[in-house]
Amino acid sequence: LITMHRAKGLEWQVVYLPAWEAGSFPRNAQEAEERRLAYVALTRSRSLTAISYASRRNVSGRWVRRSKSPFLVGLPAVHVASLAPTDERPAYT
Repeated sequence: LITMHRAKGLEWQVVYLPAWEAGSFPRNAQEAEERRLAYVALTRSRSLTAISYASRRNVSGRWVRRSKSPFLVGLPAVHVASLAPTDERPAYT
């Protein structure tokens, strides 16, 4: 486990990037710096980068709807495979 700040210059076979949700990553006030960190994180993997985000998160005892990070929209579709729920693969309830 390592932070994106410490990952520069290092590489791994697989990289996991959790909690890529709007408002969490990027935080609104620091978008330019966090876009740079996202690039660093995305380029540390030799074979697979797994990014996750929650559609709901418990915040201070309340369930809050979340949306994926705007950084995910900018990724080339040819490099993205989604495991998001669909009609054929519903989410757990």
